[in-house]
Amino acid sequence: MKNSDFEIMHFFDRGAMKKEIIKELKKKKLSQSDIAIKYGVSRQYISQIKKRHAMKGATDERAD
Repeated sequence: MKNSDFEIMHFFDRGAMKKEIIKELKKKKLSQSDIAIKYGVSRQYISQIKKRHAMKGATDERAD
């Protein structure tokens, strides 16, 4: 496996993880801190995903 192949796989895994984090945020059962611990990322990363996802949702709603 080439080094560049590893980077592509890593990006795919991170994208899949982001989708799972968004699902967790929508459930609203866990705090951002708990989600961060569960996925091994920082609270700041969870907050960043939440803000970006909320902005995307707001943009999508305006388009309707």
